[in-house]
Amino acid sequence: MWVVERTISTPATHSAHHGKNVADGVTNYKGNFGNLLFFWDVLFRTARITRRYPDHIGVENMAPVNARTQLLWPIFRG
Repeated sequence: MWVVERTISTPATHSAHHGKNVADGVTNYKGNFGNLLFFWDVLFRTARITRRYPDHIGVENMAPVNARTQLLWPIFRG
């Protein structure tokens, strides 16, 4: 499993990129960029390898919005 975690992006490492708060110890939104090949993150030292999932998904310090607002934002940037 050690080789697999450093070659392809697992669900846990990909979720860590989308975490909301760095304080949870799992979130790494300044890394874990690879969707398929995690090797590049390891090579460029942007990887945080974990088997845990972040507590919350989202963007830190951003007000919550509903799905309709997110879908219509590109058309009506209010």
